[in-house]
Amino acid sequence: MMGIISSVKNIFRSEEKPIPIKRQQVIVCDPAGYDLFCGQGYTPLSRNPEVRICVDRIADLISSMTIQLMVNMEKGDVRVRNGLSKKIDVDPSQYLTRKDWMQLIVRALLLEGEGNAVVIPKIDPATGLLSDLFPVPPSAVSFRPAPDGYQIMISGKAFDPSDLIHFKWKIDPDCVFWGAGVRVLLGSVLGSLTQANATIKDFFRRPRPSIVVSVDSTEDLLHSKEGRQEIFDRYADSVETGNAWVVPGEIIKVEQLKPLSLKDLAISDQVNLDRRFIAALFGVPRFFLGTDQYNRGEYNHFITTQIMHICQIIAQELTAKILIQPCMYFRFNPRSLFDYSLTELSNIGIKLAPVGIITKNEARDWIGLDPSDAEGMDEFAMLENYIPVGMAGDQEKLKGGDDDE
Repeated sequence: MMGIISSVKNIFRSEEKPIPIKRQQVIVCDPAGYDLFCGQGYTPLSRNPEVRICVDRIADLISSMTIQLMVNMEKGDVRVRNGLSKKIDVDPSQYLTRKDWMQLIVRALLLEGEGNAVVIPKIDPATGLLSDLFPVPPSAVSFRPAPDGYQIMISGKAFDPSDLIHFKWKIDPDCVFWGAGVRVLLGSVLGSLTQANATIKDFFRRPRPSIVVSVDSTEDLLHSKEGRQEIFDRYADSVETGNAWVVPGEIIKVEQLKPLSLKDLAISDQVNLDRRFIAALFGVPRFFLGTDQYNRGEYNHFITTQIMHICQIIAQELTAKILIQPCMYFRFNPRSLFDYSLTELSNIGIKLAPVGIITKNEARDWIGLDPSDAEGMDEFAMLENYIPVGMAGDQEKLKGGDDDE
């Protein structure tokens, strides 16, 4: 911990404070070379609608969860409420709210950082306490192998990973020290989606004609643009909008044809297939991208698997880099994210409170009500007139006596 404190002091010195810079790359070439390097219709991941929907939905859900500080006790783990737990769960950054702070971390982890998010812990030199957790912009972060591991480069300056908080998603098998993300896997499918969107825009921008006019005329007249325009001006141009054409039947024959549609090109099927592939890569339900109907069971499974998987990555890194005592750890509470109706939550309290598992005030908390000051609301009670659990064995019928008392 002292290593973190000393390193953070050096990081936040006025003359050495890292200034996030945005990396830029310039290619000087002809149009053919540009197509070779960048491809036609290139769209960054951060601007792809399907990818943004998946990432933003995951970031919004995780940032809405409570981060709890837990301690191991003899009878089970107990939540601790102190200054450190408040710092992590309420105001981790002096410039951001806790929700915005967590959204930046998750977005960097899944999108801009390509599987990596780096946070600088700042220690107050006067008190020695954690005062700020500064999320570093992904554009300012890079990684470099080292003989004993790796180094984190922030704006060109090297830092030891033990002095920073480094979240990793989908570890790179070629270098297990940092994450790989899903950018490589998304390359081909994003190209297909980009081409499909371009085709759809072209269809709407330049609709195909649905009327074919057969004219009994000379071949030379129809082969020239002026000749075709002359026939159109003679019979159709003078007609007011909405009125029917009146043409000689022996000369002109008008037929309505069905133009080639997007369905005929199977673009919709390909788009749905690509969207399902993106949903599978990020582990989100397919109905997030509009390819399926909402399913509550699938949504709750998404919370318990993919969302909690990313939460474990964040919680374990916070535990390893911030906490000193081995009996303490951070965890996320997903209960508020599950899709439960008010009736289901009420039934949970009705079933658990009478058997002494939760108190009546805890049952009120499940349905969003404030605790009550009434007598017995904080006691564990069970059946037989809801007597306290400690007095359950004092009932006369359990003693086998014959007295009425």
